[in-house]
Amino acid sequence: SRSFVRDITERRQLEQKVQRYTSQLEQEVAIRTRELSSSQARYKALFDLVADAVFMVDHAGIVVAVNKREEQGLGYPGGEILGRRILDIVPPAYHEELVYRIGKLVKGERRVPTQEMDALSRDGQAVQAEIDLIRVEAGDRPSVLVQVRDITERKQLERELQSHREELETKVRERTREIEDTKQYLENLLENANDVIY
Repeated sequence: SRSFVRDITERRQLEQKVQRYTSQLEQEVAIRTRELSSSQARYKALFDLVADAVFMVDHAGIVVAVNKREEQGLGYPGGEILGRRILDIVPPAYHEELVYRIGKLVKGERRVPTQEMDALSRDGQAVQAEIDLIRVEAGDRPSVLVQVRDITERKQLERELQSHREELETKVRERTREIEDTKQYLENLLENANDVIY
């Protein structure tokens, strides 16, 4: 009988190295997965807790993400607005301008100037707003971050300030006229007094 003996020491050592390397890779993947999950949770919290309503729209203007603040501000439940056009949250008078601005971003501009325009709440009420649009690189096509800031209170305060300013200017004009009248009266009185003295 013949027997063959094959030395498999190198093979075993190689298998052990591969096993150790695979185990290290699996551990590294687990660590990176936890880090990624943690990072996503931080960004989601930041996205949801920002003071303004924030929509993420794709290149065609379709809402693909929305923060929780939006629901408090405009009243659209997150699930209801997803998949709809961002144009659905602004009156038709602003559609052309918004499409133009989103188009500029999709074509490569990083950001367009802040624009004041009305936003529509879920119940159809116009809300005075500032809208910021920012290009976001995500995947093979850019997305647009649409930040909607309710400026209703600020606009009301500006109107009140303007009203007070106008009121103050009217009072200053009236007081100036009274002073001028008094000055004229005193000058006339002084002139007449001089005539009496001579």
